[in-house]
Amino acid sequence: MVWLVRIQPGSTFSAHELRISIIANTNLAAAAGAVMAMLITWRKLGKPDVSMSCNGAVAGLVAITAPCAWVQPWAAVVIEIVAGFIAC
Repeated sequence: MVWLVRIQPGSTFSAHELRISIIANTNLAAAAGAVMAMLITWRKLGKPDVSMSCNGAVAGLVAITAPCAWVQPWAAVVIEIVAGFIAC
């Protein structure tokens, strides 16, 4: 008898009990990175820049990709603030 097991190799979504924290941390990542980049460009240029805000969101998503299942939400926000700062 062959047992078929559905496995998602290389995906953090295979960790079912961590799914809520993965989703929350990923959403916080995009938001915090975008807001930090917007605040920095607003201070430098005198007006918010949409393209840099989008770059900050992408930088936040890149920075949280590896640890998204293992960090607390407050730590995810700190990681993204740093990533948004570096993106600018």
